[in-house]
Amino acid sequence: MPFLSIKKFIVLVGLVGLFFVLLFTKNISIADVSAALPLETVTMKPMSELINSLLDSLLALAAGLAILFLIIGGIRYIRSWGDSEQTEKAKKMISYVVLGLVIILISYSVIITLDKIING
Repeated sequence: MPFLSIKKFIVLVGLVGLFFVLLFTKNISIADVSAALPLETVTMKPMSELINSLLDSLLALAAGLAILFLIIGGIRYIRSWGDSEQTEKAKKMISYVVLGLVIILISYSVIITLDKIING
């Protein structure tokens, strides 16, 4: 028996990801981090813009993976041919994908809401 069930692992990964995103979404510019380096040719962006673009990329990746695993779960469900054990595994896979996607979308909406509250 594994240390964490798949449900608990998905919830844990979502919460840890939310924690780190919230931890690093301060208004820090790259110039603050690398003030000693000559950066005349580099365009400075606030750290929040970089994190927002990273967050959008991660959301797109998560959506792509969710679609892929939904397709795999659907194929497993179709190929189970009445085998109740395989049917249950396919149903669990689909429900875990949907649960993970819901957690990701809720985390994303919470982050966007907090960003609007904090940054105006």
